Amino acid sequence: MKRTPWFGALECPVREGVYERKLYDYHQREPLVVYAYWDGKQWYVGTYSPEDAMAMAEKYGPTMTLYREWRGLLKEDEDDALQRPLQSGGQTLPVPDGM
Repeated sequence: MKRTPWFGALECPVREGVYERKLYDYHQREPLVVYAYWDGKQWYVGTYSPEDAMAMAEKYGPTMTLYREWRGLLKEDEDDALQRPLQSGGQTLPVPDGM
């Protein structure tokens, strides 16, 4: 599966869909990568397979962990040109005080 580059935690995807997100566990050196659904406004609870992301979203709803790096998943027939609109568009999340 092809992937886009990682995007910052305050940037939001342009398209709805399933994305990879970094989940930091302070007991491990490297972050875990989970699959989470983005509905165009908010992130939903993540899981360990892209196929299960929608079921997790429906079962558990939105996540409280908003500020996580993310990257998109590309279909095998999509080429790298599809990454350009993701990098130049999208909204940003508000920065909470103290961040």
